[in-house]
Amino acid sequence: RPLYGEADAGRIWHRTAKKQLVQTQGFTQSEFDPCYFFKKYSDGLRVDFILYVDDCWMADTGSAQADNDLRIFRDRFKLTLQKKPKQFLGMNIDMRDDGGVKISAAAYVKAKAETYLPKPLEECPLYDTDLLPRRS
Repeated sequence: RPLYGEADAGRIWHRTAKKQLVQTQGFTQSEFDPCYFFKKYSDGLRVDFILYVDDCWMADTGSAQADNDLRIFRDRFKLTLQKKPKQFLGMNIDMRDDGGVKISAAAYVKAKAETYLPKPLEECPLYDTDLLPRRS
């Protein structure tokens, strides 16, 4: 039945997706975060799955089994797959060629800066901090 527009659509979707992941596909739901699911394969590889409202994030260690689990979940719910997403839950995502992932809040910071700074962010001075690598 259609979920959008229902007062408890998020709860229904999460319950349905959880049933698919845990009971059908053998994932384990985190005891600390109900949106996080994971699965360890017999070859030592693993897959991590984050489910938040109608957004999902899946990361794995290069396992064909993980690709199959994604295909099963995607086919069950007719999901659209983005191999290199640019955003997830308001965060900027940079999928690097070496397999790394850079997550930042650049768009959020820029929007807040445009709202609250007296001049454009690009005109503001940059300062080094212990958290950032030194600029040359």
